[in-house]
Parts: sequence; C-alpha cells; structure tokens
Amino acid sequence: MSVGDANAEHSRQRPELTARELAIVELLARGLSNAEIGEQLHLAEATVKAHLGRVMAKWQVRDRLQVVLVFLGHLEPRSAR
Repeated sequence: MSVGDANAEHSRQRPELTARELAIVELLARGLSNAEIGEQLHLAEATVKAHLGRVMAKWQVRDRLQVVLVFLGHLEPRSAR
C-alpha cells in the first residue's frame, strides 16, 4: 500500500469535519491556543471552543492532544475502532 493509499484509508475512517472545524484543527496542530486561533480566524474564543468540542465529539476523543494526534494520523478516532 502506498502512502497516498494509507492516507486515503485513514481519512475514510475519520468522521468528516466542516471546513471551519478543519481550519481550527490545523491551527491547533501548529500549536496555537484557542485565543490565537480566534484571532487568526476572526472568531470569539468561545466559538473556537465550541468547534473543538464538536470535533472531539465526532472523533470521540477526550482532549486537544488527542484531536491533534488523530489529525496527524497517530491515533484512530474511537468511532473507527
């Protein structure tokens, strides 16, 4: 299996995110805080928290670290197990 095939397979296992959720997770993976993400995307910090909460629910993970690990492909979301 090629790297592209592995990435495609992994993306099928993760519940889909909205464009906004994906943008927030990408910034989170770059190490930004909720406040910094809000500044970058012109959102209130509470809105960023709400989006991250939805991501955590979709991927059935418990914290920000697990969100990043799923995003980077180092952890499978619980719903895919």
